[in-house]
Parts: sequence; C-alpha cells; structure tokens
Amino acid sequence: RAWRKHACTATSYARLKAAGCLAAAAVLLNPAWAQGVLANQTMTQVTGSIREITVSKNGTVYALSTTVNNTAASGVKNYTIHRWNESRRDWDNIPGQAHKIAAAPDGTLWIVTAQGAFWRWNSARSSFEQMPGGGSDIAFGADGSLYATGGAPANGYYNNPIYKWNGSSWEAATGDSMLLAVEPLGTPWALVSTGLMYRKHADSRVGWA
Repeated sequence: RAWRKHACTATSYARLKAAGCLAAAAVLLNPAWAQGVLANQTMTQVTGSIREITVSKNGTVYALSTTVNNTAASGVKNYTIHRWNESRRDWDNIPGQAHKIAAAPDGTLWIVTAQGAFWRWNSARSSFEQMPGGGSDIAFGADGSLYATGGAPANGYYNNPIYKWNGSSWEAATGDSMLLAVEPLGTPWALVSTGLMYRKHADSRVGWA
C-alpha cells in the first residue's frame, strides 16, 4: 500500500526508480507476494547486495549483483548474474555478465549486455546463446509477451524505440521508452526519460495512454 502511494505521487525519475526498487524487494523478500497473494507477513532480510532483480511466473528469482564484471567502451557496466537458491537461502552464481535481466514465464533467463546484445540461457548447454537484435532494456509478461527497447545501453536518461518479440525476430511496437514492464496478460508499460509513465492501449488507434 505504501509503495503504491509513493509511486502514484512520485514526480521525478529518481523517486519512480526508488519506488520500483521497493516493489522488487517486496517480491523477493515476501514469497507470498510472488504468488500474487497479499499477506501480512514480516519481511526477512536475505544475503547479498543486488542492483536489479526479476521474478518469473514459476517463481524463479534472478538478480544482478553490485559487482562489476566488465565495462563497455561507452562506460556502461556489466554485473555478475545470480539465481536464488531457496534450499540454501543464498545465491547461486550463473556464468556470464549482464546489464539488464528478464525472466520468461518458464524461468528461462534473458539478458542484455552493456554492449547492447541479447542473450538467452540454454539449460541443455548450461550457457547463454546469443539472440537476434539488440537493445537497452527487456521485459516479460506472464503470458510470454516479450518487449524490448532498441539502441545500446547508455549512461543518463534516454528513450529508444520499443519492439515486440514474435518468436523469431523483433517487430516495431510503436512508441519510445527508457524502461519497460509488462502486465501478466501482455500489456506493456513504458517509463520515459521525462519521468512520465505510459500504458499501451488495447485499441491500436489510441496507442499509448
């Protein structure tokens, strides 16, 4: 409740980003929320220091640590990747490095590197395989809808064109965004560099509201 109020009254990117971080932390620290159940439970601190987190529909939790693994020529950083191990109550390291992460409904991890490349985890090979295209941000809906912004990651506030994955390639979805999130049924939300948020309207003639 406190997070929703904060997000609705936020007027700057910094406050919006802080609100988003609080929401992500709530999902990680309160497993009941990850199941879509609001429960009055005391949050429990877990080990580790992270800068980004994503939770799949099946409950798999991935995070980027604050440890820099590599820096692109642009100055944008890659960080070490980790998956939460509930039995050990600790993080397992995943080989590789990323600047942004997103988890598919089945728990498959997609990453965006600081260089702007898209990679997907191949569980059969226990390694990442490069995917078509590239961009700066990526987000999944619980229905499998995958959206991304074009361009390579950069320092500062910026917008890039939005695209939707059709299963083999990227199609223009109209609009520009800095950060993306996708609702369970596939409706994307976009945060632009001015701090405003937009939601894609079901009617294509309306566009973004």
